[in-house]
Amino acid sequence: MKCYGCAPDKVYALCEGSKVIRFSFSHSLLSYLRRRYRPGCELRRFTVRTGRELLPGQCSSTGLYAIMDRRKGKMLRIHVNRVLAEELTRCGSRYVVECGVLR
Repeated sequence: MKCYGCAPDKVYALCEGSKVIRFSFSHSLLSYLRRRYRPGCELRRFTVRTGRELLPGQCSSTGLYAIMDRRKGKMLRIHVNRVLAEELTRCGSRYVVECGVLR
């Protein structure tokens, strides 16, 4: 997977087989969701890196979309759905970038 940009970030993912259900920076949140709703899922830790900024309607080559804070340049959230990622950036203080998993 081709990755770009700034320093890698550690994230956690709730996985069902090879499919990622949800990404989060909070291990405790995903542990709770797993116990409560998805006991058969596995919690995994990944390293991700952000890439180029995406314009509205542009698709990520990796299928992952990182929502970034415009002022601080920090990653706020990772989505697998482009439409939802764009919806969360309508305020103008956030933008969407391509995101890739290093492992």
